[in-house]
Amino acid sequence: MGLLPYSLEFLMDRQVDDPEAGILKARMRGDLEGFSSWRVERSDGGCRLVYDQEVEVAKKLLRKLAPVARPLFIANHALMMRRGESGLRKYLQSAAE
Repeated sequence: MGLLPYSLEFLMDRQVDDPEAGILKARMRGDLEGFSSWRVERSDGGCRLVYDQEVEVAKKLLRKLAPVARPLFIANHALMMRRGESGLRKYLQSAAE
């Protein structure tokens, strides 16, 4: 969750699901259009999750505000991603115990 007062609604459809290779890729449709992918790699005796996303915002209001609000959108996204990473780390830590 970010700080700005808007929400995004989208559907994700699995495009690639390869547990052997540690890859999951999903297409996104709705207020965000594009894809997200997750890849698990071995790293220093553990593992590392690599997240990649290529999307365009389709929500009309956000597209109209983008020319002036872009720095706020970028900061809000960074905060939301840090919070997501923190939650994922806590979840994985509790699952490992």
